[in-house]
Amino acid sequence: MRIGITTDENNNLIKLEDSRYFVIFDDETKKEEKYDSPAYKITPKGHARDVGMDELLKYKPDMIVITSDSLCKCTYAQSLLVNVRYILIDEKLNAKEIENRINEFKRNALDVLEPKLYNR
Repeated sequence: MRIGITTDENNNLIKLEDSRYFVIFDDETKKEEKYDSPAYKITPKGHARDVGMDELLKYKPDMIVITSDSLCKCTYAQSLLVNVRYILIDEKLNAKEIENRINEFKRNALDVLEPKLYNR
């Protein structure tokens, strides 16, 4: 399963619009791919979320790790179209820590989100 994680320059989980990198972790092969996020340099940040989600989805994740402030209505709708599942994490973790605990997080993955997680 391919899992998308949005990170900063230190590989820490960060909301989509501020992401510097996309880490795509395959939990079956344990391989990791890292890509530049176009959201990093875009303003306004609402547009950065849209562009970032569009780019992240090109890497075909089955799940996306999000924070409670990662998505808006448009980015949520984009992700619903490709049937990704969501792993909600509001802890300060880096990508390696998430990868090491991925089975724990996958057990709590969500198919749909509550409106409070994307209504902004």
